[in-house]
Amino acid sequence: MSGSKFTLYLFGGSVPWGFPYAPKCDIGQILSHHWSGGVGSAELVLRNEARYGVSSRYLLERVRAVAQRAHPGEPALAFLFSGHNEFLHLQPGRGSHGRGPALVSAEERAAIVRRHRTNLEASIQELHRAGIDVVLSTLPSNLRDWPPSYTVREDGCAEQLERLFSRVTEASRASRPAEATALLEEILNVQPECAQAHFALGRAYLAAGRAAEARQHLVAANDHDGRPIRATSAINQNIRTLAAEHDVRLLDAAASFERQLPIASAETLSSGTTRIRGSTGTSNSQSYSVPSSPI
Repeated sequence: MSGSKFTLYLFGGSVPWGFPYAPKCDIGQILSHHWSGGVGSAELVLRNEARYGVSSRYLLERVRAVAQRAHPGEPALAFLFSGHNEFLHLQPGRGSHGRGPALVSAEERAAIVRRHRTNLEASIQELHRAGIDVVLSTLPSNLRDWPPSYTVREDGCAEQLERLFSRVTEASRASRPAEATALLEEILNVQPECAQAHFALGRAYLAAGRAAEARQHLVAANDHDGRPIRATSAINQNIRTLAAEHDVRLLDAAASFERQLPIASAETLSSGTTRIRGSTGTSNSQSYSVPSSPI
């Protein structure tokens, strides 16, 4: 072994950090258990710079810290998986659940998406200046089983919508799916951005075997969530656009999962449960070494 090292950095939030299995097991530990050797003749060293529940602002902070200590001439690769937590700073209280304004207005939503793009682009540039190659990943979500966290019913039509939703419930309990579907479509005619109606209609279309229409409404349910806690379509588009603009390799995990599963589940990304001991670096990062062997 020549003593050279190849460093793989993981940046982002819960998934690269290892949720829900960390700290007993995370991606670094899984890799150190399953990887058969180094990278060519170099020892593979993995540094997990991710942290549970953080946004792209923390991503940029960690990238800058790594870029300052990176050693020129040593090969390194950074994997960036960030965007699910951009809206988590929003707090309930601006209107009761189901009535009043959304926790994030259209203007705030657009500003948050722009800030994510700015932070992600700055991270790419910092890593490139440090001589570290970059791989970006889009963010899959469990659209089928995860309802909107905050559904807004506009004050001007809230009572009408509540009556319609009551009729949807009655029709569903009486096993009248066609009637329930028609009522949900009526709700969206009244309020086109009603996340709850989009989610319920997507589920109804899924049950009826109308997969393409189901996906359209399940995506809309996530995109119109009054307090999004997953990456929206606009966040994933940021990632795809920046990968193209900066000639960065893209792992389009969202598209890949959609091809494998009609409605993707992000939980698959953190499904490793093997326990293996690993060394801890700083309080915010973890480091693992995988001995080199001929490959």
